[in-house]
Amino acid sequence: MSSYVLIQNLNKKIGNKEILKNISMQVNEGEVHAFIGHNGAGKTTTIRCMLGLIKYDGGRCTIFGEDPYHFSNKAKLRIGAVLDEGGLYDELNAEDNMLFFGSLYGMKRTTILSSIKRLSNLLELELDPSKKLAFYSKGMKQKLALIRELMHNPQLLVLDEPFNGLDPGARLQLRGLLKKLNDDGMTIFLSSHDLYDVEQVSDKVTLIKAGSTIKSDSLKVLKESHEYVAVLAEPVEATTGFDGIAGIEVINYEGHTVRFKIDKNQISNPLQELIKNNINVLECYSPKIVLEDYFHNTNSNING
Repeated sequence: MSSYVLIQNLNKKIGNKEILKNISMQVNEGEVHAFIGHNGAGKTTTIRCMLGLIKYDGGRCTIFGEDPYHFSNKAKLRIGAVLDEGGLYDELNAEDNMLFFGSLYGMKRTTILSSIKRLSNLLELELDPSKKLAFYSKGMKQKLALIRELMHNPQLLVLDEPFNGLDPGARLQLRGLLKKLNDDGMTIFLSSHDLYDVEQVSDKVTLIKAGSTIKSDSLKVLKESHEYVAVLAEPVEATTGFDGIAGIEVINYEGHTVRFKIDKNQISNPLQELIKNNINVLECYSPKIVLEDYFHNTNSNING
C-alpha cells in the first residue's frame, strides 16, 4: 500500500500567529482518512498547504511524492479538491460552469456532459439551464462543486467540510457516494466537524488541537476501549474487592456497579481476572465508544 499524502512536522505562521505546529500524518492509497478538530484548530490551513495554495514554513509535505507548491500537471490531474467556499462562478449556469472546469482538465465536451448527467443523478441534483448559480442554495453548490472535482475521476479526493449546508437527506446521499467512490478505488481525505458523518465513512482519523497532531490512527484502534463496567452481586465488593488487583484501576463505583480501566499488557480477559480474585460478577462489558466520545474525552484529557 503506497502513501498518497505524507506530512511531517508541518509548520505555518500567519503574521505573528503560529497556526500549525508540527502537524504529522500519512494518507495511504485506498483509505478514507478523516481530519478532525475544533474550529480554528488548523484543518483548513493544513489543507491549503497540502494543495499548494499557500506555502508552509517548515517541515515536509508531499502528495504522490511531489511538493505541493511545485506540482506537475500529472500530479494535479490525479487530485480533486472541494474547499468550503466551492470556487464556482455565480454568473454562469451549472452546465457552463462544468464545461469550463472540464476543459481545464482537457476533457471533451461530450465526456463532460455525460459526467454531469451521471453524477447529478447520483446526487439527485436537478440542474436548471436557465438558472445562474447565484440562485442556487449552498447545499446545491456543494453538490455541484463535488461534481466538478469528480468529472476527471481523480485518484485522491480532498474535501474541506463537505457536509456543511446539506440537509439530512443530502448528507445521507453524500455518505453513500463517498463509500461508493472508495469501494471503486478512490482515496478520500476529508476535513469535518460532523463526527457522526465522519464515523460512517472513515477508515482512519487524524485529530488535531491548536495546530498540533494529537492522534492519528485507524478508527478501529481509536474506538478500542480499555474501560470496562462490572455489575457485582454485592455492593461492598465495589469498594474493596478491586484493591490490589494488578493491571486494574478503578475509575468510579456506585452501588453494585464499578467502572474500571485495565492494562492490556497485564490483563487479557477482565472477567476471568475478577472471578479469579473471588469477585461475584453478574455482568462485565466494555461500553461502546463512538467517535464523538473519543474526540471529547481526548480533548478533556489534554485540557486537564
